[in-house]
Amino acid sequence: MLVLAGEDDHFVPLGLAREFVDELTCPTTLRVFRTEEGAGEHCQVGNLRLASSVIYDWLDATLGTNR
Repeated sequence: MLVLAGEDDHFVPLGLAREFVDELTCPTTLRVFRTEEGAGEHCQVGNLRLASSVIYDWLDATLGTNR
């Protein structure tokens, strides 16, 4: 499971995201987006290009490519 979090998220604090990850029993990747990346807010609103790249890279690495 990929869990995305922003270090300055006002709706879902970073600590809550970490607690969520700690409760999961499946393989998990926590990606914390930093303010200096321009993606520290909720839903990585300041840098959606970076968020999309992270998501697609994770999907590719996790699910592989069938060609």
